[in-house]
Amino acid sequence: MIRWLRLLALLGPVVALALLVGWRETELRGAAEWRIPVTGVDPLDQLRGRHLTVQLDWRLEGPVGDCTADGGCTLCLEQRAAAVVARADTPGRACPARLETRRSRLTVWPGVPEAATPGPAEGGPAAPAPAPPPGPPRFAATVFVPEARADAIDAALRDGQPTVLVARLTRSGRLVADRLEPAPRG
Repeated sequence: MIRWLRLLALLGPVVALALLVGWRETELRGAAEWRIPVTGVDPLDQLRGRHLTVQLDWRLEGPVGDCTADGGCTLCLEQRAAAVVARADTPGRACPARLETRRSRLTVWPGVPEAATPGPAEGGPAAPAPAPPPGPPRFAATVFVPEARADAIDAALRDGQPTVLVARLTRSGRLVADRLEPAPRG
């Protein structure tokens, strides 16, 4: 009896890991591939190994300001010509490519406010300028960079070569970063 318990204790985690990997691979097999332009690449983080954090350079539409809340938000992705458009997902509106920022582990932070030009107050000293409204939120994803391609990717990004994040969007709304590639010319 003790042998069976030991065998079960050894095989249980292996079987659970195999099931988890199989489930993730099945989910990715049916995922749509997206090529999202990136900008604002952070340098390699020594604590996380060969990972880059890239800012997604998509066009935002609609009220996406709620995305900076802790709960994340749901976006609808559309491919329009060479641009990727992310709009706030609204109930009742068709969305063929739904993305959940929290499930995708995207970093979302408030945009930089637009610069305001204060005007002098009439008939007295200049009044303090009202705080400018925040700009649109910014989104970032983390992607693993293989050792063999790290130097080439680093050089391309430093030279300002347009780059895209190749990612897969699962049916459950999870965006999985796959790799970085040079952007197609044209």
